[in-house]
Amino acid sequence: MQDDTRHAGGPWTAESAAAIAFFVLFLLVQTAVPLVQLWAPRPARFGWQMFSARQPRARFSLVLRDGTVQPAKLDLYVAQSRGEVDLEEALPRHLCRVVPDVAAVQIDAPDATQPRFHSCP
Repeated sequence: MQDDTRHAGGPWTAESAAAIAFFVLFLLVQTAVPLVQLWAPRPARFGWQMFSARQPRARFSLVLRDGTVQPAKLDLYVAQSRGEVDLEEALPRHLCRVVPDVAAVQIDAPDATQPRFHSCP
C-alpha cells in the first residue's frame, strides 16, 4: 500500500525555497559586483582584473647624505607587488626608516615628467 499524501504547500518546502533564494542571491552578488567593477579605474577592488591588470610601477632611488644616488632594490622590501597597494605612498617612508644614511627617496613615476622627492627626517 502506498502513502499518497502530498505537502499542502506544493513541492517546495520553506527550507528548500530559502536555500534556493540564498544560492541565487549569492551567485548574483558574485557576478554582479565584478561586472560593475569592469568599468571602474583599474585595478579595481573586487573586480576580475584586480590581480591581472598591472599598472607600470614607479622607480625608486635612494639619495644618500653624501649626495650619491643609487637605485632602491625593491625585492628587498616588497615581497609581492600587488596592484591595489600604492607603493609611492608607503615605500618612501619605509625606506627612510630602514636604510641608513638616506637623505631622500627619489620617485620616478611612469606618468610624471619630473621626479618627486620624499625627504627623510
